[in-house]
Amino acid sequence: MISKIFFAAAALQATIASASLSASIHRRHADFHHGIKPEVSEPTNASDASNPYVGDNVQTRQATGGLIIDNRCSYDIWYQAVNELITKPMVHVPAGTAAELEPYLQCGNCGTSYKISKTEEIIEMKHVQAEYTFEAGLLYYDISLINCADLKAKDGSNCPGFEGGLRLASPEASCKPAYCPPNTYCPEQVYWVDQPKLKMGIEEPVLNCGAAGSSAVLQMTVCSG
Repeated sequence: MISKIFFAAAALQATIASASLSASIHRRHADFHHGIKPEVSEPTNASDASNPYVGDNVQTRQATGGLIIDNRCSYDIWYQAVNELITKPMVHVPAGTAAELEPYLQCGNCGTSYKISKTEEIIEMKHVQAEYTFEAGLLYYDISLINCADLKAKDGSNCPGFEGGLRLASPEASCKPAYCPPNTYCPEQVYWVDQPKLKMGIEEPVLNCGAAGSSAVLQMTVCSG
C-alpha cells in the first residue's frame, strides 16, 4: 500500500503506467506502517470556533490542495499525520464535526499517512489509515485497514468508523472514491493486507486523481454511510 513501501530494495519503475506505478509505490513504502512510531502530542481540537469548516458540507468547500478528516460517527476520533520526515500533533475531531483542511505534506518520494484512532494515542491494531503520495505530478491515495482488521475473521470492528462505512473521495471528477460500506469485507476497495496482489491475487486498491494532481482536495469520511 502507499505507505507500506519506504525501504524496499526494488528501484522505482520509470514508467507511470497505472499498474506498474501502483506496484512501485507499494514497494517503496514497505516498512512505513510498522517502522514509524508516532509520538503522542497535545491534541488540537477540530471543533474550535475559529475553524471555518466545522458543521458545513465538507464536499462543497472551495479549497485547493489538501486532505480533510470528516467525522460522522457518534463518537470522537483523533488523527495524526506522519511521514518519513514529519510527525504532526494529534488532532481531536468531535463526533459530527470535521477538521479543517490540511495542505498536502511534501516529502519527496515518501508517502503520508493519516492515522485515525478512537483514542488520544495511536494504538497498534486499532487505527485506520488514509494515505497519499505524489509521483510524476499525480496524486495517489488509499484507505488501509491493515493496522486494525482481522483478515482471517474478515472482521474490521477494531477499525474506527468501520461499522458506519469509510470513504476517501474528492469533488474532483477525476478522483475515484475509495469506499468500504458499513460492516463489509471489502479487500478490493481498501487494504486488508499489505500486498493484496501477492497474498490475495487481487489488484492493489490504489487510486489517483489524474490531471487534478495536487490541486485536488481529498476528504476522508469516517462513518460515511
